Amino acid sequence: MRQRQMKWAWRVLLAAGLAALAYCGFAVIDGWMYQTREAGRLDDILLARQRSPAAMPELPATMEKGLFGRMEITRLGLSVMVSEGVDRLTLRRAAGHIPGTGLPGQPGNVGISAHRDTFFRPLKDIRTDDIITLTTVRAAYRYRVVSTQVVPPSDV
Repeated sequence: MRQRQMKWAWRVLLAAGLAALAYCGFAVIDGWMYQTREAGRLDDILLARQRSPAAMPELPATMEKGLFGRMEITRLGLSVMVSEGVDRLTLRRAAGHIPGTGLPGQPGNVGISAHRDTFFRPLKDIRTDDIITLTTVRAAYRYRVVSTQVVPPSDV
């Protein structure tokens, strides 16, 4: 009887492990596909605007629940697409522009959020004077890091 229980426990644990691996694989592939698709969309928009700026209608700085832009920090090798919003799906696939924070080129602070163990992992090595480039459908904005600080999650 004990050996039979051990076999069932082994099967259940194996199935749970395989399910966890399958979910992780799905999440990684889904994120990669989203990043690739949105990077292509942004590049297409920028190329079309460059070829014929007069023919292009004025685009909003952000598209509701969609493409916001691309954030890059060359020294860290960080390049991540940024979408509007910070819901669970958005942050699984991209960095998110925090609603209610400023838009690039306008007054106020631009807030970008992402998981520290995925897209923002390289930020652990960010230093003063690093350049952050945020490319949107309107323009490319460059920001210089002036300081860094680790804060608790409750410090919003």
